[in-house]
Amino acid sequence: MPMIMAGLGVPFGERHAGLTFVTDVTPTLLELAGIGASAPEGARPMTGRSLLPILTGQADRIYGPADTVGVEVSGNAALFRDSWKIVRNVPPVGDGAWRLYDHARDPAEANDLSTAMPDLFKSMLAEYETYATRSGVLALPDGYQVELQVRRNAIARQLSFHAGTQIAAGPSSL
Repeated sequence: MPMIMAGLGVPFGERHAGLTFVTDVTPTLLELAGIGASAPEGARPMTGRSLLPILTGQADRIYGPADTVGVEVSGNAALFRDSWKIVRNVPPVGDGAWRLYDHARDPAEANDLSTAMPDLFKSMLAEYETYATRSGVLALPDGYQVELQVRRNAIARQLSFHAGTQIAAGPSSL
């Protein structure tokens, strides 16, 4: 997906093909503001990188060919390395299977290469597991439904608001 940036000190009309990620926005803004991205004591450090070297023309990319960026949201997960991406989409959008794509040749993700390139696929899965362990990603229980849990949490929040008390949003049936 493209990232578009504009503002003072950002060259107009330039295009860069290197990997960037949403986690790179905060370190970039902090560096532009002269604050720096050091984490407070005891906090987890930011995982993104400043895009300032690209914006100032000092570099054409901030991630090298072997660098990875991982993400997980409600069981959906991906890991990016150079032009490669492994991705898992859980129901109801996907089937929960991991797939491998080459974004340089297949930006529409139409050709799953996981069986054609098993070594690359396995190495990227291992890198995702390292990311998941380092980031504290928890496996979702069998049968977990994001929409159902969101609904439960919203109802519990509304009941707590109207009743003036806290009500747990556990996995009871609503």
